[in-house]
Amino acid sequence: MESVGIRFRGPVGIKILWGTITPYVTSYLKVYDETITTHRTLHVYTVTFLGQALTMYGGGLLEKRIGARSTALLGTFLISGGTLLAAFCTNLSSVVVSQALVGLGIGVAYSSPILCCFRHFTSNKALVTGIITTGTGFGPFLFGLIAAAYVNPNNEPTNDAGLFPPESVIVQRVPSMFVLLSVCYATAGLLGSFLLSEPVDTIATDALPAGKTILPNSGESTPILPIPKPLNGIVPSSEDLE
Repeated sequence: MESVGIRFRGPVGIKILWGTITPYVTSYLKVYDETITTHRTLHVYTVTFLGQALTMYGGGLLEKRIGARSTALLGTFLISGGTLLAAFCTNLSSVVVSQALVGLGIGVAYSSPILCCFRHFTSNKALVTGIITTGTGFGPFLFGLIAAAYVNPNNEPTNDAGLFPPESVIVQRVPSMFVLLSVCYATAGLLGSFLLSEPVDTIATDALPAGKTILPNSGESTPILPIPKPLNGIVPSSEDLE
């Protein structure tokens, strides 16, 4: 179950990926707006974090109502959808909106794998949290390599301004880079989401009728006897109750 959490946390950590793709995206936007600089495109990073902060608390509440899987699927939809939307953006404002959606998705799905694993490993919550959160760093590392290998396979250097020439093939690949990343996020998110499940004992307990309990090592249920009240200071024995 921890491996499922790590797999899903990959897309959740992609906000850190912006540092890798900033030179490519800034160079692409500069084709349409000469005033664009890397300083201005860093606002995208800020908005992504803001979107995450706005929905993290609500994501935890939502997980309790609809379950970890449904919450994770909703977050995956927002993350991959926002990334796909960025492929059609030609100005900074639209990129900011698309990545804000990504941030909202990160916040929604952030806690769902952790809370789900808490119910599986009730006595090792700290260890489980540490293992799962490694995916937050591994995700942008992996997806950053994929993005860089696709958009700049020859590892060509930037110019003195830290950008690429507008006519370069690298700049032309930026929209399709977002499409590729969207597919990667959707694949990892869907796989991780559908592997999230509730503990079997929780499901069995929830399905029991009221006033019933399961005997150890038995599939049978037995009524829960009421606790006897003392009568004149004397508690009735089990034989008296029968």
